[in-house]
Amino acid sequence: MKTVPFLVVLCLFVFTSRSTHADQQIADNLSVQGLAVGFDATTNENYDFRSLIIKENNTRLFFNDTSNSGSFPTVNWLLEANDSNNGGRNQFSIINDDAQRALLTLEAGAPTNAIYLTDGGNLGLKTNAAQKDLHIASSDSPTIRFDQNDSDGLPEQVWDIAGNESAILFRDDTNGTIPFRITPGSPSDAVVLTPLGMGLGFNGAEHKLHVRETGNAEAAVIENTNTVVGGRTLLELTNNGPATLVLKNGTDAATVTEFEITADGAGSLLIGTPGNPLVTIDGSGNLTASGTVNGSSDRNRKEGFAGVDGSQLLEKLSTIPVQQWSYKGEETVHIGPMAQDFHKAFELGSSNRVISMADADGVALASIQALHAKAKAKEKEIADLREANRKLEERLSKLEKLLEQP
Repeated sequence: MKTVPFLVVLCLFVFTSRSTHADQQIADNLSVQGLAVGFDATTNENYDFRSLIIKENNTRLFFNDTSNSGSFPTVNWLLEANDSNNGGRNQFSIINDDAQRALLTLEAGAPTNAIYLTDGGNLGLKTNAAQKDLHIASSDSPTIRFDQNDSDGLPEQVWDIAGNESAILFRDDTNGTIPFRITPGSPSDAVVLTPLGMGLGFNGAEHKLHVRETGNAEAAVIENTNTVVGGRTLLELTNNGPATLVLKNGTDAATVTEFEITADGAGSLLIGTPGNPLVTIDGSGNLTASGTVNGSSDRNRKEGFAGVDGSQLLEKLSTIPVQQWSYKGEETVHIGPMAQDFHKAFELGSSNRVISMADADGVALASIQALHAKAKAKEKEIADLREANRKLEERLSKLEKLLEQP
């Protein structure tokens, strides 16, 4: 039997033991059918369909870029599974190891298909059937949030864009308001922005605001529903010069009828056709019309009828001072009564500061009728006197003839 010297056996044992625990560097290609790495890896791992197992209480995969010349990228990256601290999160993160900044983190409790990129390049959030570039699926109001924090010294502000069965809405979450919403069933071209302006119901806006209605409904309504009763400005038109509101009847496109309401630079309101004002109301309230002013006097629009005594009206009218005067700040001279005197005498109209043309005309007409009646009575009285005088003249003539007889 051939024996091996004891020293040789001891050397083999020592070198074999050291090579088992020492770091190894393989300067050649290495193909491994299954690989388990980590302090807790064993010799009888169940690989199943796993080709690589990283097994220990802190699992990390580190990418160490050793580039050191030119402008080659050098950032080191880390794939991290779960927090290393007690009570930490179950998560998977992609980390910029140089900056110690997690760029992407997936929590273990995320739903199925939380992030899904299709072979067509569509990104699905909570769906594996993304139909568009970004497809967000949810059983209740899928929402996108825009959250500005104060890290750069700017005010905090949170906006949400959400969609559900009632509307797609833009929500100011910070202030608890919904300034903009679109409800299902809204018509095409409900709101269209073009280089020329905004179209409502129209995709070819030719002005800053172009509203078009093709149905039998109001094209625009301005409404203030404040519960406090009071006067308010609901529409203001401002221009660097005369401001004009144009009204057109476009029934026949070849002969469009146009009407204008213009506030000119002199403080007057002009109503008429282009370049031809038909009614003017100046800054002092004077109204000038190029045609007849017709006040409604339809019997069917009136009630509370009662007769008047024209003689009494005439008597009262005779006591009212009629003067020559001008409105304050104007040079135009007028003649007429004062509203206070007129109202005191006749108790007509809505105020003692105005005289309605209907009241002035009514008093004048009734007084004219009374004067006419007086004139007729005087005419009869004169006719009677003339008849009596004629008869006296006839008697006198007969007496004179009798006296002339011998």
